[in-house]
Amino acid sequence: MQNFKKSLQDWNTSVFGDIFQRKKKILRRLNGISNRLTHGSNRFLENLQFYLCRDYKEVLVQEELLWFQKSRSKWLEFGDWNTKFFHGSTMVRRRKNKILTIQNDDGEWLT
Repeated sequence: MQNFKKSLQDWNTSVFGDIFQRKKKILRRLNGISNRLTHGSNRFLENLQFYLCRDYKEVLVQEELLWFQKSRSKWLEFGDWNTKFFHGSTMVRRRKNKILTIQNDDGEWLT
């Protein structure tokens, strides 16, 4: 099982790389391009900026998926055995879904 886990980690690194480092690198490049573009228009830099913005959005989606998967794995790992974890998750959801006020057809807020 350990060999399989190591193989998956190696595959992940070779396919996706370190998305946090990639995100930092793209942001540094975008900042540099923005600084250069303040001195004048450059078609090459504008195109590069466009493609880097697209790459940055892609990295943000990958990062969001990573955090979603990590939170889901915590639920799978601790959810059934840890009642404190389950209770905390339930209370957050309940607080988020609670309706405190509602507006009627006349525009009045009701509590």
